[in-house]
Amino acid sequence: MRPLEPRLAQPPACWYCFRVVSGRRQGGRGATRARALLGSCLVALALLPAAAHGCDCETHPPVPAATSAAGGGQGGTAGAPAAGGGGGCPLGCGGQGGAAGSGSGGGCEPSSLLDLSPPWPAALDIIFAIDNSDGMTEHILAVQKSINGSFAQIVEKAAVSYRVIMVTAHGNAEVDQSVCIEAPLSSIPPGGCAPGNPNFPGQPGLNPPKFFHHSVEIGNHDAWCQLLATYDDWGPELRTEAFKAFVMFSDDGTLCQEGGQTYDDADPSAAQLFDKALLAKAPEQFGTAKKRNYLWHSIIGLVPNPINPGGVWLPSDPVLDVVCSTDPKVDCTAKDPPPSCLPAPGISYQWLSVDTHGLRFSLCGPDAVQGAFEAIAQDLLGKAFAPVCEFPCPDPGACQALTLGKFAKLIFDPGGGGAPVQLVLVDGPEQCASDSFYIDDQATADPSDDAIVLCDELCKHLAADPQGKIVLALCDCPCG
Repeated sequence: MRPLEPRLAQPPACWYCFRVVSGRRQGGRGATRARALLGSCLVALALLPAAAHGCDCETHPPVPAATSAAGGGQGGTAGAPAAGGGGGCPLGCGGQGGAAGSGSGGGCEPSSLLDLSPPWPAALDIIFAIDNSDGMTEHILAVQKSINGSFAQIVEKAAVSYRVIMVTAHGNAEVDQSVCIEAPLSSIPPGGCAPGNPNFPGQPGLNPPKFFHHSVEIGNHDAWCQLLATYDDWGPELRTEAFKAFVMFSDDGTLCQEGGQTYDDADPSAAQLFDKALLAKAPEQFGTAKKRNYLWHSIIGLVPNPINPGGVWLPSDPVLDVVCSTDPKVDCTAKDPPPSCLPAPGISYQWLSVDTHGLRFSLCGPDAVQGAFEAIAQDLLGKAFAPVCEFPCPDPGACQALTLGKFAKLIFDPGGGGAPVQLVLVDGPEQCASDSFYIDDQATADPSDDAIVLCDELCKHLAADPQGKIVLALCDCPCG
């Protein structure tokens, strides 16, 4: 999610009180003192005339009805939010609109407007980590053959801002199981990566801003450790506004040590440990445990799913300790499996895919890599074009203000110049309507965990309006 951008700099007087409650005031006081300040502020606003707290019509003149961004409006119709707000105030800061269909006066201009909406469609940063160990030659050749036509072209046609970052050794697949990517994704001309090319490129074909290749040797067990150890090399290519997707290619499992931590397939918590280490590296890039900004797709030595098309395993499917074979006639469950069976099913990679809602694919099969690329491209495009309907509170006081129904309003600002719509706060999903939202407190006592959640019908409406925005209006006098 992009950083919040205050459009008006003046902080509202009583917004200060909410910030005190949330402990955000410089030189903050104790919680008891904070609550007392908030109570005093609210009581003063209730008892004093409007002019005493700067909300008189000379200071904040009402917007004329003809130009009001959200004047008192009519009730909503089925399937769409209702236009209207309160009392001729910009973006409905003067009263309750929405389903009730009526606005009350106030004449209070917002002191700050915070755009909560991320860019749409979302930008994508895709990080490929490819095992360079013995036995990966044919799989790497399949990657080189399919990555342009079965992945990059699909994403390119969707007009999504994307970036590919390779973290794997550059070189000749048939000589040392390394990876060489050709144009149009890279700057190496078609045919340049052919194993028999006498002028084989000694360096990756960088093609910024679309393609970066950091030549890092990935062993059969150490992909996680190498990603963490070399983050300072490839991490700067990431964009904070982009959703991150890792794509892991390996025919083996995990057993390595980095930063004093061991990652071992035999440890059921290995995926959680790596997730924790990755989030700690750059929370601004990968998110937090409560709201991750990445997923992990695995293309590994796992047996294909016999039920789903393409053999894909979904996050809801079980983690399996069954390897696949490059020979479809071979049974790898035998006591002494033949050499055609891959070394391991990547148990820890599977768990990380499940935990981050990624997909799992088998390396085995003549078109396995091509099919996996196509499915991953479609999955990522689905995420890029999905509307964001849950927002962290920009400040703990923001959700408190919304809950009290004063000093803050949530607005749907449609694209194409339509009239902004003041949204209605409900207690929870059971009370949802087409123009409503609720506050999810995540069942914790910490207000920083709170989130603003749009109701399903409103979320669908937002999906149909890619230019629409969700705006938080902060007022320096009571709203409504």
